[in-house]
Amino acid sequence: MTHWQSARHFAHFPASSSTIGALGEALTAGISVVPFTWAASPAATELEMVVVDWLGKALHLPESLMFCGGGGGTLLGTTCEAILCAIVAARDRKLADIGSERIGDLVVYCSDQTHFAFRKAAHIAGIHRDNCREIATYRDDMFALSPTELQAAMQADVDAGLVPLFLCATVGTTQTTPVDPIRELCAVAATHGVWVHVDAAYAGSALVCPEFRHLIDGAEAVDSFSMNAHKWLLANNDCCVLWVKKPSLLIAALSTEQEYILNAGEAHGLPHPQQLLGESERREAADQRGRRRRREVPQDSVPVRAQLCDELPRLAGGVGAGGLPGAREGVEEGDVAAEEVLRVREEVGAVGQGAEEVERRERVRGELRGRDAPLAARARLHRHLHARMHPVQAPPSFCLVSTCQLRGEGWWGPHVS
Repeated sequence: MTHWQSARHFAHFPASSSTIGALGEALTAGISVVPFTWAASPAATELEMVVVDWLGKALHLPESLMFCGGGGGTLLGTTCEAILCAIVAARDRKLADIGSERIGDLVVYCSDQTHFAFRKAAHIAGIHRDNCREIATYRDDMFALSPTELQAAMQADVDAGLVPLFLCATVGTTQTTPVDPIRELCAVAATHGVWVHVDAAYAGSALVCPEFRHLIDGAEAVDSFSMNAHKWLLANNDCCVLWVKKPSLLIAALSTEQEYILNAGEAHGLPHPQQLLGESERREAADQRGRRRRREVPQDSVPVRAQLCDELPRLAGGVGAGGLPGAREGVEEGDVAAEEVLRVREEVGAVGQGAEEVERRERVRGELRGRDAPLAARARLHRHLHARMHPVQAPPSFCLVSTCQLRGEGWWGPHVS
């Protein structure tokens, strides 16, 4: 076993963890939220935004890259992920101008000291290997990327009918730790509309010290910036932070509309993890969504919600199968299941018990048994595992809010718990 945290381990980035980092890992593992969208975990997403800005200010980054200045960012695992996200955003922006059929003409640029993660990310993003320009560096320039050499390479590609797309500048390369001249490189890239990304994975942590702030002079002109907190800032692996000047480009390239990732809120103006909305805009969007939900109750959802009224009280425990009382008696504060039933009853109103209604509800029950079988199985498994891990405590009153019936009926077998 190679002990990376040993004081005698001198390879790569030694002793990068800390007691605080380990406690943070334990906390996040215990909470185990999945904040892939704002709607999936608002608190975790808001906390991510705060941390991204806090670290950006600690590194003396320009405000244009932070949420407070119109930019934004996100926490990722590795630098390769950060560079890949930036390349995809730059690629889609460029192809929107020149046409998607010209993806084979896109060219990316770096120095021969740039980390191999850049070439890997470019290849994953669909850039031909032959279109990755590694510009030679020299000892006389302290192995930094020369703006003159970069200009010559870009002009040669333009003359050949190719399209310059992306430049990766580095603050502290892995091999020899040189720093590329960001201001001069941005000036060259601007003439060709090239996206400039600064990879500060290795030495970016040094920017916390004011005396090293000059290393990123001109960073106001870059499009994205990334660094690894798990190298010098005593954070456990993996922790990479990505900042972008225009988060909308990142969202346009990487967002999706699939229902199962709880992305529906974005249609009403709720932000993606990387998307910014002001506090007032967010509140207004939430209010509009709430008003819309109260105003619009789909007719075809009445049988399903009627079933919820019958099923959830039984699952909540302590409430008879005949339904909740007319008032809120017996409903404890924080009882999610009971509160859901009350909300459903307020929206749907009393449901008749005529023969027609009974027949319709039975038909819905039959459909739900087949459609929600996986959800039912997972909910039963959660209850079973909780009972095993906490034998003294009562099982949770409600594990999974769903329209499925958690009964020992149907093809998925008997009730586990």
